[in-house]
Amino acid sequence: MDDVQRQAAAENPRFYAQHPACGGTIKQHPEDFQVFEEPIYEPEGSGDHAFFQAKKRDVDHESMLRILVKALDVSRSDIGVAGIKDKHAVTTQWLSVPARAIERIEDFQHPAIELGDITRHRNKLRRGHLRGNRFRCLIRSPEVEPPHQLIEALQSKGVPNFYDTQRFGRHGSTLKGGLRLVQGLQERQPSRSLLRLQLSAVQSLGFNHILRKRIETGRLDVPMLGDLARVRASGGIFWVDDLDDAAARLSSGVIELTGPMVGVKEKQARDEAGVFETQALEEIGLAPNLFEPWKKLCRGTRRPLMMRALALSVTRVEEGLWVEFTLPAGAYATTILREFTGSSVELQGPA
Repeated sequence: MDDVQRQAAAENPRFYAQHPACGGTIKQHPEDFQVFEEPIYEPEGSGDHAFFQAKKRDVDHESMLRILVKALDVSRSDIGVAGIKDKHAVTTQWLSVPARAIERIEDFQHPAIELGDITRHRNKLRRGHLRGNRFRCLIRSPEVEPPHQLIEALQSKGVPNFYDTQRFGRHGSTLKGGLRLVQGLQERQPSRSLLRLQLSAVQSLGFNHILRKRIETGRLDVPMLGDLARVRASGGIFWVDDLDDAAARLSSGVIELTGPMVGVKEKQARDEAGVFETQALEEIGLAPNLFEPWKKLCRGTRRPLMMRALALSVTRVEEGLWVEFTLPAGAYATTILREFTGSSVELQGPA
């Protein structure tokens, strides 16, 4: 990676540095970091696919899938998942397999994985089919109480929706592999699962760089002509052609600005915003056409520039502070927790 790419993948500083951080550490134990997936729809109760909940403790995503492939007698491609969950945590999520495996799901036993709440649905669960995630995180040994103003800001305005460093792999290894792919420097393609991760890491690099450039130039919450904005209530995307109207709707929370997860089918910004995004991507050697060989995996999409911590609550206990909040799909809890602790929270717990 060159210096600009390395900076785009670096850890992001606290957004609300004007408010004192409370200190403390997270992820000392898996139970300190709990994740509950919120589905975008409920299973219908009938169909050819078995939907079930999987609760895992201190198990990474791929290891869980390998265990399920063997125990349920299904192929890797048979398993449907909506999203990938943290390893050093206790996480609960929905998965799907062909309905023929229901009896094996009922008989499944594993010391770190529990399966339950089995029902049927007509379609396989697809990546991204989740509304968001509810987090319950323990900050151990905080030095002070978090200020009320910080909690209010995280709920009302939110923080920049950066991809955190774990997206890029240990020491950036996933990102480096993806950059070699799109630059044509790697002859052998990795497995499909690793390929998806590597290409997503490159897309995330582009989004982070554009988001950082908007912050640096004072455009984080200032619409540009040709920006692609999203209506929060419906999810509809539209091009900004009236700056005054867009600014008013943005201020009231009706809409949110988006940045690109670059890809060949991604809806691209126009006019001033289009030039801004194209130039920013060129700075790190990216363009939509680089993803043409993987257009089915990297169609491209838009991602909100800001995220809010919904239903945020902080509870004092003997060990420290339980912080609970809900984030939309794809958002990183560590970005919110960094605002509380003031330090790199991902590296505080055991690897």
